Amino acid sequence: MKASKVHTEEKLDADNEYSVKGTMFSVGVVGAVILIFWVGLFALYMYRV
Repeated sequence: MKASKVHTEEKLDADNEYSVKGTMFSVGVVGAVILIFWVGLFALYMYRV
């Protein structure tokens, strides 16, 4: 039974690695959208001032 538990822990570690990659990608995309929005609003402000 212990051998199957070891394989389960290895599988969970592998799944966790993919989850972190997806999370980092999602955070990067959201950050990029916020940055683009902020730069656009700043450019609009500078254009009108």
